[in-house]
Amino acid sequence: MEKIKKTIKEIFNKAEMKKRLPFALLAGFTSSLMFFMFGVLEIFAVSRDEFLFSVTDFIGYLLLLALGAALIIAALIMFLPKTVSLCVFGIVVWFIFMGYIQTLFLNVGASLDGDTGQTQSIALVIIDAVIWAVTGIFIVAGAMMMEKKAILKKIYLIGVIALLVMQTAGCASHIGDITRDKDDTPTESVTETQTADTTTADTTTTDALTDIQSSEAVTGAETTGAETTGAETTGAETTGAETTGAETTGAETTGVETTDAVTDAQTTEAVTDKQTEEVTTDAKTEEVTTAAPATETDKPDEPKVIDAKNAYLTTRGLNKVTSGKNIIIFIIDRFDVSYYNDLLKKEPDFFNKLDGFTYFSDNISLFSRTWPAVPTMITGVDNDFSLTANDYFTKAFTESPFLNDLKANDYKIKIYTQKYYCYRDGTPLVGLADNISVATGYTISDRSALVGNLLALSAYRYSPNALKDSINISSASFSGIVELNGAAPLYELDDPDTCAQILKGLSVEGGGNSYTFIHFNGCHAPFNMDANARRVEEASSEEQLRGCFKTIYFYLDELKRLGLYDDATVVITGDHPRARDDKKVPEQPRLTALFVKPSDTRGGLDHSSAQVSQENLIPTLVKSAGIKTSHDYGRSYFEIPENENNVRYHKFEMSGDRYEIVKFKVVGKGDDFDNWKIESRQELSDSFYK
Repeated sequence: MEKIKKTIKEIFNKAEMKKRLPFALLAGFTSSLMFFMFGVLEIFAVSRDEFLFSVTDFIGYLLLLALGAALIIAALIMFLPKTVSLCVFGIVVWFIFMGYIQTLFLNVGASLDGDTGQTQSIALVIIDAVIWAVTGIFIVAGAMMMEKKAILKKIYLIGVIALLVMQTAGCASHIGDITRDKDDTPTESVTETQTADTTTADTTTTDALTDIQSSEAVTGAETTGAETTGAETTGAETTGAETTGAETTGAETTGVETTDAVTDAQTTEAVTDKQTEEVTTDAKTEEVTTAAPATETDKPDEPKVIDAKNAYLTTRGLNKVTSGKNIIIFIIDRFDVSYYNDLLKKEPDFFNKLDGFTYFSDNISLFSRTWPAVPTMITGVDNDFSLTANDYFTKAFTESPFLNDLKANDYKIKIYTQKYYCYRDGTPLVGLADNISVATGYTISDRSALVGNLLALSAYRYSPNALKDSINISSASFSGIVELNGAAPLYELDDPDTCAQILKGLSVEGGGNSYTFIHFNGCHAPFNMDANARRVEEASSEEQLRGCFKTIYFYLDELKRLGLYDDATVVITGDHPRARDDKKVPEQPRLTALFVKPSDTRGGLDHSSAQVSQENLIPTLVKSAGIKTSHDYGRSYFEIPENENNVRYHKFEMSGDRYEIVKFKVVGKGDDFDNWKIESRQELSDSFYK
């Protein structure tokens, strides 16, 4: 009892508290600001255009968390017994110092560019762990000796102050990106008015925007009864044929609340049959003038502005097919051949359900990342990185011969892929994709999950490499947390949600042909789906891959049930191979799994060792579906002889202290790295995502 009283008296001694106060406050606030503020804000700034939300949606919560953590740490250092207090101070300083060093020098092979699940060198992980351990011993031991050596107090104080100042300065350098609005570019808008003028027009954009505002809103919500499947908001309801915004309970809405006046699709069609449209386009504005039969008493409505830049790809029509020819592309993100081989070893018959398919064992992707692999696969337009990302998207989606040929051959085009990596400004998608809508704002449906994911990114940034694999976080982790306010939910890489919609069953939505591109998160973190395609807290890449194939097999069975399987062309592949080390030039082959079913093909799963690449994708689709075209797309997968040494290319997007495109030329078998030769190296002035 006397010992306890003595300890308490020692702690609350004014002189002792005065000595501890600067150390307690510095350690508490520096560590808290570093983890809760600096780390999050710098990640947010670097990836600003990837996030749908703004800094005001989370900064207040982070400040409160940082303040609370700072006060707790400061209290521990202030009021614990002297020896324990010094030890806590040393541990906190160790975290501050090594977190800073980790970020600057030791995050080798670890990426925050939407992919935290990369393979790391065991040697580098061990070296990193040793540095942490040795540094920890010295820093904590030094802190324990501060009472005896006054010089150590000055060193620790100056050191912590220096780290605080440097990180504050680093964060301040990003203030422009932190505070700016997403995609801070001039707004390109489409104004819809009514007038008595009657003209002819290019109705592609006009009809698409009319559909977005009216008839598409009926089917856009993808509702059965009052249920909205996909990115639901808490308490959102759809009643009858009328949808009133994103009606939420417990969710905050940013921007303009959406109030869609939804009319019956037949009525809308009847009205638009009587209307003529005029599209007037200048460098900044497309004006869509819609005229109904006018009388002298008719008065024009007030102009209604549609910001086409805010167009986005929705979940609408995900489980719909047409009665004509169907082209279906299933992209399983990061579907490296290693995942295929691992699954095949455990279950040799797993892929035998692929009726009429051929597996190509020597397939090379054109790029090493989702950007720009996916838009290139959709459009067939290569990216030489001479344009900004948004300019490339515009060029690719508007000038693609393949997409234009699909439209000319009466194909509905439905693209289900993620924003940012696969498209930015939605303007070029208007009039092209059938599953399009326009956002007027956004809703944060789960604020705690938003803040939690941001903190997980910060933890990934500062943690030693040995712990990074335990942090299951990526850009896809934000799916469903932020919802765009429009006629239908934003399509996101949320496999449990995507699979749940498909597993409800397919139905035929009309005549004509259809091109459907479905992008799964697949072999990419976060792994939140099990082998039965159910949402779980944590799964493995194999379980998630099995869940994707469960859904694909169901989709194929549904095509058979509907009598549409034989005419269908189906491709199952990855957009790029598995990430290993984005900061180092590859030293091993990089192959991507590929299954292809041409139309009018049935039978057991076949195998081919032909040396193919994604350059053969669009030619295969065109020839299999019999698309009429004057364009020479090249050879299909099936036109490459197995004994031919085909010339292929792979562009590796290297990041780290610089951004560089390392272009490989591959002549011969892809699984032999001796056949991979560097043809060129292109250093970029900025990130390839910009």
